[in-house]
Amino acid sequence: MRVTITQAKRQLHKLMRQAEAGEEVILTSDGRDAARLVGTAGTPKRNQKPRPQSKEAIRAKVRKSAERIKIKTRAP
Repeated sequence: MRVTITQAKRQLHKLMRQAEAGEEVILTSDGRDAARLVGTAGTPKRNQKPRPQSKEAIRAKVRKSAERIKIKTRAP
């Protein structure tokens, strides 16, 4: 898919999703190819951490953090 830079400014989020899905997006300037958006398949998202599975897991995590900074928590 070829898109002018002006068009890309208006629809960057859509173009990013298309690139992530595997489609190659070429940005053009003055009728010439200027840049290419491609997905980075397999690259983990930054700061992505698994979420705790249950309330108990969350409580345990909070207790552990509280112990580390020496805050008293009430018992469940």
